Amino acid sequence: ALSEALSEGRIQDNDMVILAAFGSGFTWASAAIRW
Repeated sequence: ALSEALSEGRIQDNDMVILAAFGSGFTWASAAIRW
C-alpha cells in the first residue's frame, strides 16, 4: 500500500505517514513518519 501511494503521488514531501500493524494476540506496532 505504501509503494502504491508513492507511485500514485498521494504522498508528498513533508507529509506525515502513519503506519499500523496488528498480529495475533497482543502483538501490534505503529509508526509516525515525517516523509
